Amino acid sequence: MTTKRTKPRLRMARAVTLALLLVLLATVTALAHPLGNFTVNRYSKVTVGQDTVRLLYILDMAEIPTYQEMAAIDRNGDGEAEQAEQAEQAEQAEQADYLAAMAERLAGNLALTLNGETAAWRVSDSIFAFAPGQGGLNTLRLEFRFVALLPAGTLWNGTLQDGNFPDKLGWQEIVVVAKEGKNLLSSTVASQDISQELRVYPQDLLQSPPRVNSAAFQHSLALEADELNALVGMGMLALSRHDFAAAIPWAERALAVAPHKAEAVGLLVDATVELGRYDEALAEGQAMVNLRPGIASYSRASYLRELHGDTDGAIEAMGLALEVAVPGTESWRWTAVQLGQLHFNRGEWAEADVYYQAALKSNAAYPFALAGRGRVVAAQGDFENAIGFYAQAVDRLPLPEFVIPLGDLYSLTGQKEKAVEQYGLVRVIQQLNQAAGMAVDMELALFEADYGDPQTALQLARQAYAARPNIHAADVLAWALHRNGQDAEAQPYSAESLRLGTQDALLYYHAGVIAQALGQTDAARQHLQSALEINPAFSILYADDARQRLDTLH
Repeated sequence: MTTKRTKPRLRMARAVTLALLLVLLATVTALAHPLGNFTVNRYSKVTVGQDTVRLLYILDMAEIPTYQEMAAIDRNGDGEAEQAEQAEQAEQAEQADYLAAMAERLAGNLALTLNGETAAWRVSDSIFAFAPGQGGLNTLRLEFRFVALLPAGTLWNGTLQDGNFPDKLGWQEIVVVAKEGKNLLSSTVASQDISQELRVYPQDLLQSPPRVNSAAFQHSLALEADELNALVGMGMLALSRHDFAAAIPWAERALAVAPHKAEAVGLLVDATVELGRYDEALAEGQAMVNLRPGIASYSRASYLRELHGDTDGAIEAMGLALEVAVPGTESWRWTAVQLGQLHFNRGEWAEADVYYQAALKSNAAYPFALAGRGRVVAAQGDFENAIGFYAQAVDRLPLPEFVIPLGDLYSLTGQKEKAVEQYGLVRVIQQLNQAAGMAVDMELALFEADYGDPQTALQLARQAYAARPNIHAADVLAWALHRNGQDAEAQPYSAESLRLGTQDALLYYHAGVIAQALGQTDAARQHLQSALEINPAFSILYADDARQRLDTLH
């Protein structure tokens, strides 16, 4: 029935149905789930600190709700839990997608208020696990960890209302604790759970399980070092997911209580760079160098100088980073490779190879150095050895930046099937990155523009530029527009990509191709010449194309 009014007979039917369910609950308790095989059990543990509220939220679904959820989990529709769906690793495609959707759904019904204002949850982790139940069916346990920022101040009043599955029978429990058990001034719920996170259901409560779906608390706590580190850690997590805008509040909150926290300043540098706020990034970068001269600050200074066209200054700063690094360590190898890359990017292949080989002498399996050697030998025309180096890098760490050039090398050497395999791997990697919460619109847009669907590339590129309007996102959008035949719209974005004077050959190549498509011969020639002067081997895919285009323009 779909009418809003409920007839008296229907009311009675529903009452009878509920009574029957309660009887059934009592009869199946000993045979299946402790509370019945149609229950959804909910658990919330709220941990409040100085600047964050953390929530461990657990769902324990009995057999019937688990069976009902399979429609959402089992995307291929075969009605079975595939091996991938039962694996412990949540990164498996079906589980990851389901967890992401469920996290969003749950967060929307976990109403948190702090000092009278609604707070936003951010998921930081999730776990998916089947367990055998009655009748050959599974039960399902889901765990989610959410984080929210506390407003400024030293005293907070909070409430949590759990509105998930309001029509489902089952256990509902909420506990509230303060970090290390200190300074929880008041709470309407216990600080110690009675179900051990829904792992043990006390027998004396099975007939009348707790239905605690709300809590209120008041909290005050002086800042502790580990809490400050947690703020920085959340900012780093946001950066790793390419959610650069979200990283800034975490950094600012850390700096509000610890103005000399260099790691927090580093977060601001990284986030503002990616958001195209270069003046802010320069100021914060200098502040970081002043606070703590070292690998982290010098490498950021190097990148900022590189972005602004000062390659000599970038090499100088990265050289300082290498000097302070401890030889033979991971940070030393990474810094050496970055220094090599700076030399390679301006066509100094021999100088670059010195640093790549030094890193490999420290660790012969270091993937970034293996890829670096692949770049060098490919630039020298030795494609066979280049394939060997890149293949080793991909075997150890399959990053798109390694996989794509390996595919290009296979393509250039006539190994088309192997090339297609590598390009397919790129899509798989990006799919997994997306499932893990990483925003990869810009990276996918460039890949689709070069190897896939131009329309998809353009859609992704517009999304990327809206989220992070930096020079590289502008370049990707320009290139995607070009691939769709929209060169007039592309050119302003291409010009924007060059506005800092960044000595990146690919930016100039893209600008040259777009100018040529618009019949702007002089501009096309200038940009293509610049690309090849910066690095005559800037791209396995496009360096030769740049030379061929120049020949037609002379």
